[in-house]
Amino acid sequence: MSFWVALGAGLFDDEGLDIRVVLPPRSGVGRQFLFEGEADVALYPPPQYLDLIGQQQPLLIFANLLQNGPVNLVVRKSIVDERQISPDAPLIERLEAIKGLKVGVAPGPVVVLRALFESVGMDVDDAIELVLMDPESENEAFGSGAVDALYNHSPFLERDLVDQEGVIIVNQSAEQFPQVNFPQIHSMATTQSYAAENPEVLVAISRGLLRAQ
Repeated sequence: MSFWVALGAGLFDDEGLDIRVVLPPRSGVGRQFLFEGEADVALYPPPQYLDLIGQQQPLLIFANLLQNGPVNLVVRKSIVDERQISPDAPLIERLEAIKGLKVGVAPGPVVVLRALFESVGMDVDDAIELVLMDPESENEAFGSGAVDALYNHSPFLERDLVDQEGVIIVNQSAEQFPQVNFPQIHSMATTQSYAAENPEVLVAISRGLLRAQ
């Protein structure tokens, strides 16, 4: 979101940058754009930049796009109303209020969801029914009623809220939960050679992102 706000609001323009967005032709191939000369700078989530670091690619991460974790807990509005779940209640009360519900979550975020429950002394497996699924199938499952809640992030989160009457009951994007707050998530990266030759560009991008945040 920080990147798109900076781009749409002209904050990169204010820094004298001419940003052209280059999208990979299919999922999973964008991580090589930097090293194939297709891009100067890239926006990466951890699975991609950690993989590149593991390959010992000359990668440099220079800007963080998030202050808090982007994954939030969304429950169907009818259930929120029925159980009278308040998003302002203490975290333990909110989590206790969804006991017995089927909660869809992707394999990656499930680790963070477990830590969220553990932070208030709860065992996620005793409290809810975890339904592991591919992120691409989450909205369909939520819309059809196959799951009662989702623990997910953008762009699936927006579909929950706008199109499927979802209600955020745990907003990790806005709240501070030290046990699960891993701000080094989506990040801007470039090659070490580009950074050495264009340090002023990286500073300008970082300033634009900071203003957007």
